[in-house]
Amino acid sequence: MSVIQIIKDCGAKREMVYITYEGQERLVEPYSFRDGGTRFFGWCRMRDEIRGFTTVKISSARPSGNTYSPRFAVEF
Repeated sequence: MSVIQIIKDCGAKREMVYITYEGQERLVEPYSFRDGGTRFFGWCRMRDEIRGFTTVKISSARPSGNTYSPRFAVEF
């Protein structure tokens, strides 16, 4: 399964996802894709803020097994 599909599946289930972004693992609440799928937006638990991630810089994604209560509208 592709990184994008894993993120979309987690977002649809309101499940946090671990992503590896530029070599650093982050726990993220998924919210949406923008710019034709080239940008992913989610609440980064590490930074404690909404962040935009360039999808080509995400090398891996895996479900966390933990759900979240959305802070914003989830668009999956």
